[in-house]
Amino acid sequence: MAALSMTDFFKYADDDAKDRKLKILQLYKDSKAFQLKDGTNVVFKFEKTVYNKIAGLKPGDKEAYKDVTFTTTKNQKKKLTDLEKTKELGGGGKGSGGGAENTKMNESSVCLWCAVYEKYGKSDLATVVANYSKVKKLYDVDEKDQVMIGQTDPEWLNHYEKVSKFLMDGMFKGGDYEFHRGSAKVKKLYDKYKQLNKLIEVPFSDANKWNPGDIWVFKKDFELEIDDCQTLDCLNRYIINALADRTMVGISLKKIEGAAVHQKNFNVGEKRPPTIWNGYRVGVEGKGIFGSKDVYIYSKGEDEINMQFRSFDNLSGWQGELIGKTAKYGKAAYGPVNRNLKDLGLETLPPQQEIVTKAKAKQVALLTELYNMFKKYGEPGMTLKNFLETAKSTETKADWVYSKYLGVKMIDILMSSTEKNRNAFTQGLVGYALSNSKDSSAFIKIY
Repeated sequence: MAALSMTDFFKYADDDAKDRKLKILQLYKDSKAFQLKDGTNVVFKFEKTVYNKIAGLKPGDKEAYKDVTFTTTKNQKKKLTDLEKTKELGGGGKGSGGGAENTKMNESSVCLWCAVYEKYGKSDLATVVANYSKVKKLYDVDEKDQVMIGQTDPEWLNHYEKVSKFLMDGMFKGGDYEFHRGSAKVKKLYDKYKQLNKLIEVPFSDANKWNPGDIWVFKKDFELEIDDCQTLDCLNRYIINALADRTMVGISLKKIEGAAVHQKNFNVGEKRPPTIWNGYRVGVEGKGIFGSKDVYIYSKGEDEINMQFRSFDNLSGWQGELIGKTAKYGKAAYGPVNRNLKDLGLETLPPQQEIVTKAKAKQVALLTELYNMFKKYGEPGMTLKNFLETAKSTETKADWVYSKYLGVKMIDILMSSTEKNRNAFTQGLVGYALSNSKDSSAFIKIY
């Protein structure tokens, strides 16, 4: 077994698709399992301070890298240096427990356990192993049976048993249902979504923001009649009606770690709890305009949410990361930001490629605009002349210009508007991050 070194950690820092820091942050946020160098799999408790430490790590800072300490769900302390360099994180192994293969196994297993519970009224491992072959018609998944019934991790077995009992004693009690993950029926649904998503004004870049269903439950003999839908709104109405009739339900799953299981319905006409604008930050206090490349929007409501907007070091990927005190809310990229601005009748951000081109050229007009906007909301710590000299030097990356400009421009647009619009903007971004936007479809979340 090989540990994940600091060199491995930063190897693809300029490539969002391969960036190991981003992968670790996403797995950590989503409460996915990590494989340790001793071969065991663990799930870490999410702590915002730990997340921020990882996000702030810089190449060469060995002490900060060694200082990051996770707490497992069993209250064990682990370091970044305890992580196995799995295939997902740059090694040659089969991948950490939080990778795509384990996600497939975990979600497919919920389907199998539900099928067994529907037939036998219980779903402990012994019952599943003894009877899985007798309920083959009740589940359709993309994982092999032997992989599912061969599991030994008590935390995940507990999760499957609790979720299956909750669903089959609750929403699907007394019914005749089939449980799907990666099936032809699910593929048909998402193929239709992909077709119709292209027709909306600002298409989703992530299908999970439309519907994050990890598994789908269908009434036996239910036929998916969506060929005539010509708009995403039509497909969304079809899904909400099917959920109301309990003939087709998308379910988003979060690992159950406590004693209780909960359910929350989304995009079914529910009144969304208000999220209110609670201020902003364009720079780090006392450090001037070059103190950071990010900006923050703060909101309050059911939760206090910090929205950090920045790029990822390669003149692309500008987006907001939404983290609250009680939950993680995911990301909202350039497209959803502009969608919300446009819906409110406000000025939208310029095309990203236009800003990339100007940032690479260190265009004086763009830099001057950035300085003047920043000066409205923060203390630059220098004159415009000094700012232009520093910004145009080789010490200042074009990515900083790109990231800072888009962030400060967004703040300027919002602060030039009304409080009502600022509140609506934050509400819209939180809704998007929760797959709860105006174009998202109905699903239930089990947590």
